Amino acid sequence: IGLGIPAEPLFRSASTNNSRNGMSIKSNDNFINDNKISNNGQDGIYIKDCDNIMINNNIVNDSGRNGIFCNKVNHLNMNNCIVYDNASAGIIIGSNSSNACNHVVINSCECFKTSAGTQVTGIQILYGDDIKLLSCKSYNQTEDYDVGRYATNFVSQLNPYRGETNINSIVYGDDIPSSGLFRVGDIVIYNTPTPGGYIGAVCTTAGSPGTWKEFGSIEN
Repeated sequence: IGLGIPAEPLFRSASTNNSRNGMSIKSNDNFINDNKISNNGQDGIYIKDCDNIMINNNIVNDSGRNGIFCNKVNHLNMNNCIVYDNASAGIIIGSNSSNACNHVVINSCECFKTSAGTQVTGIQILYGDDIKLLSCKSYNQTEDYDVGRYATNFVSQLNPYRGETNINSIVYGDDIPSSGLFRVGDIVIYNTPTPGGYIGAVCTTAGSPGTWKEFGSIEN
């Protein structure tokens, strides 16, 4: 995604028991790596109004609000983060139209709620453009995925949980996908269904992007 890597990580530590955010990032070119972030009053990692951010190998848990909250961030790359038992959501990208995030890759991250936790939503991707959700896992929450409803050029390829093979992606878009890897049973729900059209489409042959058939005819 054209990300320029800083020479050294700017953060590599533990951040616990703060009354507000564990980390607040509001400047460009930050590399947030190898942190244990827990028991903070608001968000574990809060990022806003910046460009060129990498978030790698962090564990974020038991925040008073969200685990990782990103608003108005461009060129964001998040890899191998474990996010669990936060009060609201694990990962949020672009919470509203004025805080859209663009050119985002979320790869090999895991969100979940333990029996003692309260995390309601795992991964929430709302507003932005050119967003890829790859090889992630989200489970045991009320809503494991809330992704792609208002995003454009959104691609999702999710991993099943604990070896299951019957978990498929449900994404939102304007048309049948033209790129990205998909498996049989993956579904796209159209953002703007119209009379005489269809609710969405389902992948019937795996591939890139595979074969898709529309479903859910809408009356004129």
